[in-house]
Amino acid sequence: MRLAIYGSGGLGREVCFLAETVMRHFSPYSELLWIDDTKPAGYFCSRAMCPFDDFAEKYSPEDTHVVIAVGEPAQRKILAEKIAAAHYRLGRLISPDLQQSSDIEIGAGCLIFPGSILLPGVTIGENTVLQTGIVLTHDDRIGRNSVLSHRTVLGGAVSVGDNCYIGLATAIRDHVSIGTDCIVGMGAVVTSDVEANSVVAGNPARKIRDNLSKTVFHKQS
Repeated sequence: MRLAIYGSGGLGREVCFLAETVMRHFSPYSELLWIDDTKPAGYFCSRAMCPFDDFAEKYSPEDTHVVIAVGEPAQRKILAEKIAAAHYRLGRLISPDLQQSSDIEIGAGCLIFPGSILLPGVTIGENTVLQTGIVLTHDDRIGRNSVLSHRTVLGGAVSVGDNCYIGLATAIRDHVSIGTDCIVGMGAVVTSDVEANSVVAGNPARKIRDNLSKTVFHKQS
């Protein structure tokens, strides 16, 4: 079984590190390659790389999984739909050092980096990223296509919707609900519910604007 990493930017290199770590332990994958629609076919980090159309012509969905290495939640959703339409399945990479309860659920396409802890009752939706040092406590629920940045900590029974981006070193109080398509700024302390399509920041976190463009890393008009 081979694994294709979709996206060769900064997160892509981090995902490659995670994949190599996983492959040194028990893993269904014996080969890595890259997909990137913004670059010509060739090699990246000593592995074959090509645009998705070329990839789909060359590699069968029967023996190839794909993980998405893009940090924009909205783009993660689009690419997941594109992959599914081409009949490929999402892979999953979970760091061997993950500390987890026995009753958690982790969806297809999830990427879980080193140093994370998942306590009882946690549910993580498909195609979501947990970067290094994430702590999810009892009964937390994370939606699809979301990204939780390094050192984020959630109290118990927190709900994070689909397509959300949670910034570096964020803390979210227990029983708080964050709606779909939200951005939480780095270092925020979230103590109350956040309505869908909001951008919040600060301590305590306050809404600063609507998430009109659904982008994290580019200015909103």
